[in-house]
Amino acid sequence: MTKWNLPPDPQVAKEVLQNETRQHKMSLESGWLGRVFGTGRNAPVQVVSLALVLLLLAGVLYTFHGDAPNHLGVVDFWKVLSPIVTLLVGFLAGTYSKSGGD
Repeated sequence: MTKWNLPPDPQVAKEVLQNETRQHKMSLESGWLGRVFGTGRNAPVQVVSLALVLLLLAGVLYTFHGDAPNHLGVVDFWKVLSPIVTLLVGFLAGTYSKSGGD
């Protein structure tokens, strides 16, 4: 149970309690992923951006360290990875062009 220092004015105290209740409700609804990526319309952009960075990092690491026997060749790896990367970049470009670039 949280103890608040409420202001003496009853109207302001009521608004403080409503705000605390609203923040607690949003915290419960968003979960830990919501705390990491945000909620609402920005969450998909942040998730896709993270996936894009991870895929590009995996591609760079595989390019320089993935040349082992019985593994997929580097060129074949990029043939699999590049359509996914372009799809994610297209999603991000489409998202920003619809939202006016904010």
